[in-house]
Amino acid sequence: MCVESLDDNAKDPAKIKQQAAASGGLELKERIPIGITYYSMDEVDDIVIYFGNFWHGQDYDPFAQNCNSFAQKFVSHICDKEQFYYPSYINRFTKLGSILRGWFKPL
Repeated sequence: MCVESLDDNAKDPAKIKQQAAASGGLELKERIPIGITYYSMDEVDDIVIYFGNFWHGQDYDPFAQNCNSFAQKFVSHICDKEQFYYPSYINRFTKLGSILRGWFKPL
């Protein structure tokens, strides 16, 4: 996923290599433009911290409250609502949660 901002330099090849090195050498396979934000990077950091008040590790549920559902809520919060696009296939696994949940016992 990719959220463009007014001060975004994510298309800079040097920046991409720097990010890959910081992530242990993992490389981005695909960028999906999902929206535009007018928040600064500092404001986005503050919003992430704010979201941390509501998204706790002990509440993690692979079918209902996972990293994809967090990303969808987060991006819908920071992006311009009229230009927001979140592909439905991103969370298709969680949509099967009600069916799959019966096959798994809670840990």
